[in-house]
Amino acid sequence: LSIFSKILRPDKLEDLAQSSTAESLALINVLTKVSNSPILLKATAEKAKANPDSVQRSGVDEAASLIPKHAQIDDVTLSGKLCALAKLLAVIRSDTEEKCVLVSHYTSTLNILEAFCRTKKYSYFRLDGQTPGAKRQEFVNTFNKSSRNQSFIFLLSSKADSDWNP
Repeated sequence: LSIFSKILRPDKLEDLAQSSTAESLALINVLTKVSNSPILLKATAEKAKANPDSVQRSGVDEAASLIPKHAQIDDVTLSGKLCALAKLLAVIRSDTEEKCVLVSHYTSTLNILEAFCRTKKYSYFRLDGQTPGAKRQEFVNTFNKSSRNQSFIFLLSSKADSDWNP
């Protein structure tokens, strides 16, 4: 909550209300990323430094300073959502034969999930906008046909391709 408080400082709310639509949408994007994982704020803070006129810049800088310096991309403990997901995946993995499909609108969130999968040694496939079209159906078919040990998680970008849906 302290990270949200730094971004949405009461003394800056009037500036935020008067800012452009683009600034408002950028703020919504920042808040969405923070809710996914505060680690995503580090890159956002770097981008905000490049734009000194940004209304949200000072709040983003202050919020980013609250993230532990040693934090790594696979550290799900920074996010309540990701902590809950990590616990859920551990139970599914140990107690069932089920597989999981994790869908995200942000590839940056998929990067966190992918790093987490590598750390936990969870087998996975990833399909996002960078996946060649010819490989997409192959990944889906392989995931569906393989055992859980061979492919436990399918990471999917909701924006991979609006015309292609597995």
